Amino acid sequence: MLASFFGVMVGYSVLIPYTFGLFLKPLSAAFGWRRDQISVAFGCVAVTVAVCSPIVGRLLDRFGPRRTILPCLVAFGLWFASLSFLTPRLMHFYLVFIFLGLAGNGTTQLAYSRAVSTWFFERRGAALSLIAAGAGVGAMILPLLAGWLLQKYGWRAAYGVLGILVLAVGFPLTSILVRESGHISQATQTKDESLLSSIRTRPFLLLLGAIFHYSISFNGVISHLAALLTDRGLPLRTAAQVLSILGACGLAGRLSTGYLLDKFFAVRVSFILFSTTVAGVLLLSRPSVLAAFFSAAMIGFAAGGESDTIGTSRQMSGRDMYRMRGVSYQTSP
Repeated sequence: MLASFFGVMVGYSVLIPYTFGLFLKPLSAAFGWRRDQISVAFGCVAVTVAVCSPIVGRLLDRFGPRRTILPCLVAFGLWFASLSFLTPRLMHFYLVFIFLGLAGNGTTQLAYSRAVSTWFFERRGAALSLIAAGAGVGAMILPLLAGWLLQKYGWRAAYGVLGILVLAVGFPLTSILVRESGHISQATQTKDESLLSSIRTRPFLLLLGAIFHYSISFNGVISHLAALLTDRGLPLRTAAQVLSILGACGLAGRLSTGYLLDKFFAVRVSFILFSTTVAGVLLLSRPSVLAAFFSAAMIGFAAGGESDTIGTSRQMSGRDMYRMRGVSYQTSP
């Protein structure tokens, strides 16, 4: 759980969504790219993650978490660090984000959850929420670190340091500590079922639809939140603080959701969380600093429990979880 906590903290689900918006204006100033052109990169990584998610899930089922996560961590960290050598060609930028998407989902909490879920049964919801708390802590720290690096050393150094951080934190802990329990229950064994039979089930389709529509709101807002706030005259430091508040409340949401999922039906918990996100997005339309902080708090708290509700809604194989999670990243910023 400790290794999973820190691995998720520097993984795709934190590093890309919570820092992408901070680089929008520096890249635009450096290369003259329009903001919509830069945003295409987020779409590239999102679609790539979605397409590759079933493949990563299949690799988890076949080779286990450690042998799947480690190559993904190395590839993801190196490609992110390579953004420090970015050229003025937009296609270079897009290609790097496509490569980030190839390995991205192998560094998220769902990859680590495959190992941790084999050790916990009655308290699985709480265990998964503690792993997800790593994303909350990362979302608190990485935007502030990225903002400080941008102001102090520039965007190239910021990309390089963040990429190296993935390797320095995630790789050694995962290689030493992450493993599956030797006593895996029948409930956690994956079934050799076809993709077609899997996606035809009504619960799967309902979950997939809910996650897809939720992700449009969450990922679309968070990827542009920093730029939106600086457009309103706020300094970059304040925009980074708003993102950090979003991450802090995400941590609170993860811890709270784990407890609630052990006590209540996951679908009802999900409904409350998604409704909170809706209210937060609407509040963001008000042009004030206070509204921005409250909106970030509401969106962050709800987002904190979103991934936990996927894994506890029903018993799933690795491929099941990744098919749904892939849709979560298929957003159009």
